[in-house]
Amino acid sequence: MTTDLMPILEPIRLNAKFEAVLVTDSTANVISAAYAEGVPLETLDALLALASRAAARQTDLQTLIDAKETIFFDWEGRQVICRLFQAGKQPYLMVVLAARGKAYKQTVGKLIKAAQKALQPKKEKSQDKPAKRRSR
Repeated sequence: MTTDLMPILEPIRLNAKFEAVLVTDSTANVISAAYAEGVPLETLDALLALASRAAARQTDLQTLIDAKETIFFDWEGRQVICRLFQAGKQPYLMVVLAARGKAYKQTVGKLIKAAQKALQPKKEKSQDKPAKRRSR
């Protein structure tokens, strides 16, 4: 399934002033990325490398599943937040780059809910809506 999450993630990222948001599948294939102008490609590569490492090493993935969230800090003190989530039965990984000391939990939750909604298989999307009644 190919879904462009950028139009969904970018307004939330901008409002929160996160530097970057990256969503990958369970094998670290990039599903979508939203990032601020001026973020170096090396930074995005580092975020993808982190996602790849978590996906490739079963122990890292299990640690992330158990912890629900992992936070790292880069040399500049920025927060790198990794959260595993599911849409349907498919696991995904969200990696967020936020400024030092920036509150992030609520916004990352909002990003994940938006991504889940967009990535949810079509069958499941229709099951969420109540059936319409016919009027006689």
